[in-house]
Amino acid sequence: PLSLPCSMAATRQPLVFFCRSCKAIVGDSLSLVSTEEDLQAVVVERVHSNVLLEGDDSSDVLRCACGATLGSSHGASSRTALRGKYALDTRAIRSYELGGDDADRDDDQDDDDDDDDDDD
Repeated sequence: PLSLPCSMAATRQPLVFFCRSCKAIVGDSLSLVSTEEDLQAVVVERVHSNVLLEGDDSSDVLRCACGATLGSSHGASSRTALRGKYALDTRAIRSYELGGDDADRDDDQDDDDDDDDDDD
């Protein structure tokens, strides 16, 4: 089975996808198109400006601003579900549900931004 960043089937709130390496936001479930088990990817229509495209018009590598590889973009893919979309590798991203327990925990950290690096 596909290992999603979190259980998307069980959630009713939007999900935010972020880079596993640096925690930069890279996308969200509001633009979710599908999940592709064979690619181990979440396919979305849009990605955040933190995501950089490297490659040619037919297939680009998606990289986070930190340099981590996040997945691929398939401009001229033969697979209709991927054409013009972004495939985020589920092994390269994590997610949290807006309004969920993780979001509440993050609110507690807003008071002291200096300790952000200690949470790893």
